[in-house]
Amino acid sequence: IDFQNYISFDCINDLLVRANTFRGTTLFNAKDNTIFMVKKYYSGTGGTVDYKWETDPNGPSRIGWEINADANQRIDFDDPLSGGTLNNSTTTIANKDVLASYSSDATSLTLGLNANVDASITHSLTFAPAAATKKPLNIGSNDLDNPLYTKVDIAEVMTYNKKLSSSELLRVESYLGIKYGITLGNNQGGGSC
Repeated sequence: IDFQNYISFDCINDLLVRANTFRGTTLFNAKDNTIFMVKKYYSGTGGTVDYKWETDPNGPSRIGWEINADANQRIDFDDPLSGGTLNNSTTTIANKDVLASYSSDATSLTLGLNANVDASITHSLTFAPAAATKKPLNIGSNDLDNPLYTKVDIAEVMTYNKKLSSSELLRVESYLGIKYGITLGNNQGGGSC
């Protein structure tokens, strides 16, 4: 991506997974988190998950990036039965280099694309994995018990277990935008969920 190296996932069997498992609270805060990913998703290739840590696919014990059927970015963060999940982007990201960001606190969750807020919702739910359960962080797919391999090029992933301040967010987005030649503020979305 802009002459920078990336890892290419083939949507068949590619998966980057941490060799050792760990508790979700080791990497994520219960409410405040910020995640960045620079990537290019290829449409029409099946697969939906390109970043996931979870202990239960039907509860508040997961955080992840997914692509919906319209090739829009979404955040998977809670139980689909509660109605507080799958914060969908309003912009198709297929076949484009994008800087996606996830930012959450105790009351809201925001999905950004190329430094624009693309979707946001109010929520009061928290990341709550079972305290003793250890699982790996998966990039390029879901957990091996439910692989949802994705055809995507991923250049960089950053995970912070806090919600970055506005100035911190701007610094990281500027750094990634310059490094990967992504024009910030160029997505066409801007709706809410």
